[in-house]
Amino acid sequence: MIFVGLQASERQCEELVTQVPESTRPLLRQIEAIQIHRKQRQKLQELRKESVLLMNDYHKHYPA
Repeated sequence: MIFVGLQASERQCEELVTQVPESTRPLLRQIEAIQIHRKQRQKLQELRKESVLLMNDYHKHYPA
């Protein structure tokens, strides 16, 4: 009887081990989306900064 209970416990443990990766997939996708968004925002900030610098440079050479 103890052996049957032990087998059932081992099966349940194995099922839980396989379910953990499945349950973390949505979280991993969310983390990936956040990382992509952060990189896009960083790139946009760099482009804005470059644009401001170019405009400042332009106005130095061609004042209104």
